[in-house]
Amino acid sequence: SLAQYAGLAALDLAEEKFAEMVDAFRRRRRMALEILAKAEKLKVVPPEGAFYVFLGIEAFLKAGEDSIQLSETLIREAKVAVVPGTPFGAPNWVRMSIATDDETLRKGCERLVQFFG
Repeated sequence: SLAQYAGLAALDLAEEKFAEMVDAFRRRRRMALEILAKAEKLKVVPPEGAFYVFLGIEAFLKAGEDSIQLSETLIREAKVAVVPGTPFGAPNWVRMSIATDDETLRKGCERLVQFFG
């Protein structure tokens, strides 16, 4: 498949070709964690190599609500899209990607802090 051929081609590249991308993800990780830390009741699990952050939302769930309903509320009210954990067996968690540009990520994290603040 195309993805397999792309992977093989990437293996032939020198590591320094990836330095800019690695730096960008480190910067985004740092920024997201700094901003999200302002929402005291929000549990934040930092990525250790992935491009997403897990957010524990249990303190914010209403009776009978899970991450699916809260994700829908976030997209409507905070204008932030997250992936609900319920389909993966984690109804009290959502996943937020940091694989976007810095400005979009900053705005999204600030909106989450405002929503959960």
